[in-house]
Amino acid sequence: MIRSRVRTRVGVLVPGAALVLAVVVSATLALNGGLVGAIAHAQPATPGKTTAELDGFAPVVQLPTDVPLFIGAGTSANSGHTTLTTDVPDFLRQVSSPSPRLRAAVEAFFEQGGTAAFVLTTPTEDAAGFIAALASITPKQPPQVPVGWAMIVLPALGSLADSDWLTVARAATATASANRAIALLDPPDAAVAAAQTAGAAPLTSVAHQLTSSISRTAGAVLVSSGFSGPGAPVPGAAVLAGIIADSDSTVGTWSSPGGLAYPVAGGLEPALVVDDGLSDALVAANIDSWRVVPGTGTIMLGTRTLARTVANWISVTRTTISITRSIQVSLQPFVFAANDSATWSAVTEMISDRLRRTHHVLTKFAPVA
Repeated sequence: MIRSRVRTRVGVLVPGAALVLAVVVSATLALNGGLVGAIAHAQPATPGKTTAELDGFAPVVQLPTDVPLFIGAGTSANSGHTTLTTDVPDFLRQVSSPSPRLRAAVEAFFEQGGTAAFVLTTPTEDAAGFIAALASITPKQPPQVPVGWAMIVLPALGSLADSDWLTVARAATATASANRAIALLDPPDAAVAAAQTAGAAPLTSVAHQLTSSISRTAGAVLVSSGFSGPGAPVPGAAVLAGIIADSDSTVGTWSSPGGLAYPVAGGLEPALVVDDGLSDALVAANIDSWRVVPGTGTIMLGTRTLARTVANWISVTRTTISITRSIQVSLQPFVFAANDSATWSAVTEMISDRLRRTHHVLTKFAPVA
């Protein structure tokens, strides 16, 4: 069954001017020290989807948080640039001869509840093709407006050999971080196959190699495996991107995309069967595992990034990114304002208000002691 809902789509982002005033952001984050903790605990006490709204808050520009960028082989009239697609037929109209994994990824994303995705086509799905595609993405640092996507997925990443996989995964993570997004990564197919008999070691080894070669705060998410489909393998990262999009629309970025509230749609079977022992080992390495729950289906366990911090939950990372991106755009009117106390007071109050309102919503979900 395909999940669907009517939503207001992301508008065109106005190109623009400068920012982030890091001093102000850091100061106000310090004043709202409970924010990260509230996000980490902002899950309903009982399974099920709960919808919350930021009461009375109307952001200057509503930036997308649920739109991924898929990078894979295919041909597009918009070659060399990202193409926005809003459903599978639209994707197939705009991208001809997509690779089997790219097509399976886009189909899975929309089936899980996604409503829009960008696609960047490459001539090949080898390491050189992926590195060139990632290098073509201009980091949207100030003074430019953040990009329209918030996740990167490379559907054929798992097909690469270990050394090439590490090179591309590292580059995808760096590109995501530079654009204030997260990288959703599938492990090498060979490591998944080896884990069937050798246990967690092949996967945890891959995770440790990547973790040691990226920033300690990088927003990279490594899933345990992809899924077996009737045709091409379905990338687990694409499925997770769809679930994240669904959780964003029903709750918000502070909602965990895992657990019983978000079972995988479509009856997909994970390529790696995860039991209690394997699950514990994977979670200890910050690998998010797909687990089959009788009567419910397949769910995500872990929902952590590979960041080496205590706040490495996907929900914490994505909420922080969302706040930063929103602040970046909201500060544009102050680019040419006088550098005086009135400007700094207005900026400080605007950011503080944004953080206070977010914190207010998060406390509604925090467990009661």
